[in-house]
Amino acid sequence: MAGAARARAVCELTSPCRTLHLPPAMQFDPAPPDVIRSVRHRWLFEYWNRLRGPARLPASRTLVADDLTRMVDALMFCDVVQNGSAPRLLIRFRGQRILETYGECDGKYLDETLPDVSREATLAAYAQAIGERAPVYTVAQTFDPAGKPVDFERLLLPFSRDGEGVDRVLTALEWVSIEGAFERDELLRRQPAAPRYSVRARIAV
Repeated sequence: MAGAARARAVCELTSPCRTLHLPPAMQFDPAPPDVIRSVRHRWLFEYWNRLRGPARLPASRTLVADDLTRMVDALMFCDVVQNGSAPRLLIRFRGQRILETYGECDGKYLDETLPDVSREATLAAYAQAIGERAPVYTVAQTFDPAGKPVDFERLLLPFSRDGEGVDRVLTALEWVSIEGAFERDELLRRQPAAPRYSVRARIAV
């Protein structure tokens, strides 16, 4: 699927969702947008901010496919669905780089794709974005199979059908290693230990 077609697929998701009751989350510090390191993530945050206008949250229908083409391979779109007292995130779209890093995950719940060592911290970031109705940005260090350190940056952007409750989350991922090239295949499923977080921020808007 070409980049433009993949971007259109992101923008055509229309599943409904209910109001959520969130479990407790880990500590996230309020931070200004300039905490975001990645140039592409900064652009995406500013784009999200423009889409929301005066509303608390933007609607996913306001996304323009052509605007996302250049980074669609590193994007994932999840529907927030109710599961008893806690939300689950159903993966509705994932770019090629997401597939390479997580493994096959189409149509799965996010918690089903995460290794045990990182599941709690990852889901806490999503719970923070949903519960606070605000973007969340994290940076964690992990290692590839050869032992090279890799900084894993994640930006979570919440969307809402009614401008209030979160029913979708757009995830943007970046991977950077100070040692240059690294092995990406299923990088996030082969973690021998829990990633070490250097940034865990809720972006002030």
